[in-house]
Amino acid sequence: MSFTFLKREECIFYLLHAYIILPSSPDNRDNYKQKLEELADKLDTRNHSPQHKFKGLFVFGSLSNALEETILTYKIDYVFIGTKGSTAMREMFMGSNTFRTIKTVDSCPVMVVPNNLTFSTDEIMFATEFTDNPDDYELTPMLDIARIWNSTIIVVHIENRKELNAGQLKNKERLEQRLKGLSHRFQEVKEAVSVTKALHRLANENKKVGLIAMVRHKHSFFVEISRESVVKKMAFKAEVPLLVIPNIN
Repeated sequence: MSFTFLKREECIFYLLHAYIILPSSPDNRDNYKQKLEELADKLDTRNHSPQHKFKGLFVFGSLSNALEETILTYKIDYVFIGTKGSTAMREMFMGSNTFRTIKTVDSCPVMVVPNNLTFSTDEIMFATEFTDNPDDYELTPMLDIARIWNSTIIVVHIENRKELNAGQLKNKERLEQRLKGLSHRFQEVKEAVSVTKALHRLANENKKVGLIAMVRHKHSFFVEISRESVVKKMAFKAEVPLLVIPNIN
């Protein structure tokens, strides 16, 4: 899936294997490394884009620490994590490596990609409360994808029976300025039982949506989504990738 998202771009894909328990012998370590190299070679062979290269990385440490080290060392633009056997949103909020990665990686956007996904780039749904003012650096990962694929960005705000205050209105104006030159529209959604169910419904109703994006701010509804997942175990079944952008500031 990550190959398809960036198939028009020249890039290197690093296949990261993080380990905490050291393999018992040098032979075992060499075997793991060899398998990783074989996978990189296989992807090089099967991938039809000459602009893509694949390299294996065998890094000691927890997944979060290995990711941060790799991001800084190789100047990584996106972290892609695949899910298997469940949807991206459900996997994301079940205390898995995926959710821990999203919570702890602060220097790079993380994209969670469902297994066996039908690829679509027509529209990107950007969920926001307008309580924060994302800067250009934070929005760049989403805007770059929109430019590559000529996608329409749908800015979704979940109404909570309160009118936008002066700060929210200002942030909305700033966001509209940053989206100039890109196809976009704003959509207000009536409050549902929960934010997650509202997003679930939108993604199911609009089959053109190929990506849900949000900025991970403290005290945003991203935190609310996390809390809902604990209480309700996240019955979110929208089978679209999730792009979670950390608040760099």
